[in-house]
Amino acid sequence: MNGTKKPLEENDIIHLTLSLLPLLNRKVVYPYKPELPESITNGQLQVLLVLSAEGPIRMQEMASALGINKQQLNARIKVLEDGGYVFRTTDTVNRKIVRADLTEKGQQLMEEIDINLVNRISTAFDCFSEEEKQDFISKLKDVKNYLMRM
Repeated sequence: MNGTKKPLEENDIIHLTLSLLPLLNRKVVYPYKPELPESITNGQLQVLLVLSAEGPIRMQEMASALGINKQQLNARIKVLEDGGYVFRTTDTVNRKIVRADLTEKGQQLMEEIDINLVNRISTAFDCFSEEEKQDFISKLKDVKNYLMRM
């Protein structure tokens, strides 16, 4: 080659993005599983993760963020409500708007998970300098924002 970089093709972006999914599941999502009550499924865990990160969120926005339809989300939320982890509220101005949030029990569960998860995987980032950690966080935010716009 003449030393020039080959332009990144769309397929490269897609393949790289898809290759991250198994890694994210193995390194980030699955470590939560041992900390959860056995009755909580991976789909319900995803709801808890969104609520923990986003706080009160409209059901439509959460369904979109999770890539599922409202009926699927309602089923997950119902089980979490019955378990005392989540509650829903209806907007006082527009009754069509329903938001979900964590209950105190749900917040406590996610705090325990967060503490245990941080203790478990924090050493994975010990090889990063502070500058690299900040750069990594910035890039993760960019990727999240991009994916939310898709």
